[in-house]
Amino acid sequence: GNLMPKNQTQLETQLETYLDKIRKLDPRQRLLHWIRQREQVRIAKSLGEEKPWTDDPILQSYRFCNVQRIQDKVSQWLLLNWYQPNFNHANMVIAAVLARHFNQPSTLRAIGFPNFRMSRGNWDGYVVDSQDKIRVLKEHNHTVFNGAYIIRASGDYPNKVDMVLEETVQQFVYDPPDLNTDSMEMCVEELMHYRNIGSFMAGQICADLRWGLKGKWADKNKWAAMGPGSARGMNRLHGRDVKCPLKQEQFLEELQELIRFLKKALPSSIMNRLEAIDVQNVLCETDKFNRVLFGEGRPKQKYDGAA
Repeated sequence: GNLMPKNQTQLETQLETYLDKIRKLDPRQRLLHWIRQREQVRIAKSLGEEKPWTDDPILQSYRFCNVQRIQDKVSQWLLLNWYQPNFNHANMVIAAVLARHFNQPSTLRAIGFPNFRMSRGNWDGYVVDSQDKIRVLKEHNHTVFNGAYIIRASGDYPNKVDMVLEETVQQFVYDPPDLNTDSMEMCVEELMHYRNIGSFMAGQICADLRWGLKGKWADKNKWAAMGPGSARGMNRLHGRDVKCPLKQEQFLEELQELIRFLKKALPSSIMNRLEAIDVQNVLCETDKFNRVLFGEGRPKQKYDGAA
């Protein structure tokens, strides 16, 4: 016989009925559903309201980034402790590359913002000191790297910490970039000249620098670097296979068209805060949402958002 309590059976039926309605939505309407529900979660949580902050069982169960990237927990920590107190610092690019490779406030708090006069000798001292401090963190079982971005060690640097400090970040010390802070696109292009910095990571670093360096950043509302998740999200939106190859140029055209759609479909209280990087991020997050919705997989991080 069925050992499941009747009320549990009813609950699961209700949840499946709810999800079935979401599955039947047009892809754009499904994206709007995610944006509205994720923003509802953020607001309700910030007001101290009791769970659940949404009726959506997927958003209750898995961790998703915020609609506006800068509202995310790590981004907020970086804004308040890394970027605003050191705004327009001469070492800001080095600091942003460090920040997004470790992406872990406890690690960054331990090693500290590189606010010294930059020279090879001073940098070498900072590296040794940072390696020592990170060794202590590891001994106390602290997580050194946030898993949000995939950072892989290389053959020359089998230790990931050494690779980040001595290979990836160090090149920005020895050969500083000449960034055009009037343009997100030109900033990303310059960052991509450096080893281990692909278009996605360059886009993430540039999105941080927009809060840490003076500049017009004139294209911030219409340009963003495509990432693997946002490419899948864009393909879903257009009814294509998620693995369909997508070039940056086509992605950008479709992103700008999507921004125009969102401006009409969303209230100004949401849309006025969003930049192109945020919409790119939404595409990545809704790809994760759709994977769960259609039984294609699960996000890495669970979330206790139920009552």
